[in-house]
Amino acid sequence: MVIVLPSMRGRGSETQRIVYSFGVVFLELISGRRAIDLGRPFEEQYLVAWAEPLFKDRQKFTLMADPLLEGNYPVKGLCQALAVAAMCLQEDAVKRPLIADVVTAIDYLARPKENINIDAEVQINSCLPDKYSREGSTELPD
Repeated sequence: MVIVLPSMRGRGSETQRIVYSFGVVFLELISGRRAIDLGRPFEEQYLVAWAEPLFKDRQKFTLMADPLLEGNYPVKGLCQALAVAAMCLQEDAVKRPLIADVVTAIDYLARPKENINIDAEVQINSCLPDKYSREGSTELPD
């Protein structure tokens, strides 16, 4: 099933719509929220609309993590995963990554990393620029 918002119909190829849909599902996994949840307050009912302003502020990235994780995750990994989701959720279909690039990014995120205990604020400030600060960049940081 491809998730297509009414405002997205007719924009981009089928593959670009699939990339958008993957971004929605990936954000659901990261956040522990449903794409549409009418049981939430109005401003939180639509996952992508709720996340958009949070993508713009690295200090709020941890607000998008599934609360059931209780902070037990590497913040840098969260930032990188959110970067992938944000790239997939670009409104302009042309700016979305190729599916092959998404697969490469997810493969990178899935590789085991050394568990380095770094202050969460330092991780957030250094993990990545938000999607609005480096136009056209789809590279994940090391």
